[in-house]
Formats: sequence, C-alpha cells, structure tokens
Amino acid sequence: MKSDFYQIYAPIIRNLEKAFAMVLKEGMYIGGHYVDELEEQIASYLDANEVVCCKSGTHALMLALLASNIGAGDEVITLGTTYYATAKAITNVGAKCVFCDCVASEGYLDEDACIAAMTHKTRAVIPVHLYGFPHAYSKLRDICAKKNIVVIEDCSHAFGTRLNGDFIGAKSQFACFSMYPTKNLGAFGDAGFVATNDSAKANKMRCLRYYADSSRQHFNSRAIHGRMDTLQAALIGEVLKFFPVLSDRRKRIFSMYRDSLLGCYRQLNIEAISEIVPYEYPILCSNRNEMFNYLRSHDIPAQKHYSIMLHMLHEFGYNKSLPNTETFNNSIICLPVIPDEHYIEQTKCIIEIVNKFNMDI
Repeated sequence: MKSDFYQIYAPIIRNLEKAFAMVLKEGMYIGGHYVDELEEQIASYLDANEVVCCKSGTHALMLALLASNIGAGDEVITLGTTYYATAKAITNVGAKCVFCDCVASEGYLDEDACIAAMTHKTRAVIPVHLYGFPHAYSKLRDICAKKNIVVIEDCSHAFGTRLNGDFIGAKSQFACFSMYPTKNLGAFGDAGFVATNDSAKANKMRCLRYYADSSRQHFNSRAIHGRMDTLQAALIGEVLKFFPVLSDRRKRIFSMYRDSLLGCYRQLNIEAISEIVPYEYPILCSNRNEMFNYLRSHDIPAQKHYSIMLHMLHEFGYNKSLPNTETFNNSIICLPVIPDEHYIEQTKCIIEIVNKFNMDI
C-alpha cells in the first residue's frame, strides 16, 4: 500500500501540464508573478493578511525568526515531539533551542511547562500543530503578548485544519507551513510559506528570503537563500484549486479511523471546536515496536514519530529529561492518510488489520 501521486492528481494532470508549459514559455524560473499570485491565492484561502512563499518549511521558520530579529544570545522554546527541522531552524539563525515537555498522552506543547521555561532571554515560542490536530494555546498566547515574546506556529501538518471556525494560520503572528510533497498541500519538490497578520513583517521576509536586496547592490548578512521556484508556484496554484477534494478525502479517512479503530489503542483528543484535515493518523501503543513490525509485515506504510529525541541530541546542548515527551515519542505510531480516491478501500483493510493485532501476536 503506497501513495500514487499520478493517481491522486489524475483529475488535474492537464492543468499541471499547461502550467508547466507556460513557465517554460515565459522563461522565468525563480520568483515572478506565479509566486506573487500563489501568495495571494493562499492568503485568500486561509483568510490571512499576508503570505510569503519560500523554499521549504525550514526556510519558513527561519524567515519568521529572522524577521523577529532573533539570533545569537536569544532563546527560543519549542517541544521535543516534533521533527528535527523545527529545532534546527532555531540554531540556524544563531539562537539557542530550549525544549519543554509536552502534555502527557497528547503530544502538544505543555503551556505551563513552556511558561516555566521562560527567561529574560526568551524571544520566541514555537508550538506545533501535530498531525493536523490543532491546539489554541490561549494561555500561552496571553503570556507571550504580555512579555513581548513572539509566537511562531509550526503548521507543517495542518494546512486546511480549522479551529473555532478559522483556518490554522489565519490570524497568527507567524504560521509556518511545509509544502513537502506528502503534506496536505503538497508541492512537487520542496516548498513552504509563512502566513502573518503583520504586513511590515511580510515585506521584511520577502527581502530576507533572498539576501535582503532585489537590486543585488545592498545585502544583509543575516538574510538567506530561500526563494520559491517559479515552477513550484505555478503547480501548487493548480493543486490549491483541487485542495477541497483532497481535503474531503483526508477528512473522510480521518473519520473512518476515529470511528472504526478499537479502543485498545489510545487516540489523541480533539479540540472541542475543530475541523481536522489530518496529515497522518496517530495512535498510541504501549507495544509500539511490535505493532510497527506487524503493520509493515502487512505492507502498511506506518511511521514511528519521533524516535530520535531532539532534547537528547548533543548539538542542541539541552541536558534535561522530558518524561512526557519520551513516553509519547516511544508510543506514537502513525497510520497513513493518503488522499487517493481508491485508497478509501485500502483504509478499510488497514483498520481491519490494526483491529486484529492483539489476536495475531
């Protein structure tokens, strides 16, 4: 069982081919009007004030940090139940990554632990909307506003998810998205973007994504090389038009898992007022390795996230135990959510196989 990208995008193949041909005809391969138009399209879709496209989700996080003037001597708090790129973006801009624990058995950032970890050097917090499951972080946002600490949301898994009626990222200081091919809104290579409610910060990020000077006469040593390719922008624009179909398929698979998996596996709680477009479907297993091997033996592309504990990596210089994080990371297993119309039947098979696990071992 695997994703067939051609099958997923079969209904819009001609549109993708036309977009590809137009880019070749126009002869502009980096930046240009396709990127400008995609920024407007995504901002309109999310009802966000501004969107800044870039090379990847990692570059999106870096741009948000750089636009907030964060660097050497500053601390940025995030959690350990996330991918390496979240923490690496922090150290890439010269800041120190400080980890705090997650909420037990849920995986999202523990607001009280985060607040307790704040010091006079704390300049930003990066919470993560794991697997497309949103969390409001209302208490944390209030504290950060009082302390003038920037909230940069890692939304790499959450494009299309709503909370309290709004799309994730619609009203954020900074909401950073990956458009890696398997993400909810996927590119055909690496791509990403930042949504922000601050137009001045958006303009600053547009400068920072390419050495901070379009004239190539004046440069900023802290700026990066993180522009989006024109071809990606043109293709993603067509995928965005098709996104409601992809979103509905993901939501349908989400409902199938939630309604049909037996209760012997812990499922994550859902915020009361949310509409989730899942990236993957997480369950918690006390015997995770046995379950993982069992699923793989049935050709199910399950994933173990995140087995490498970021807070234990020497490069981040953080030497404290995070018990909830360690328990969660050793228990989580993700079932595939593939927005292929024909994958719906395969999802039924996955559910049957998962539910038979205890009988077969």
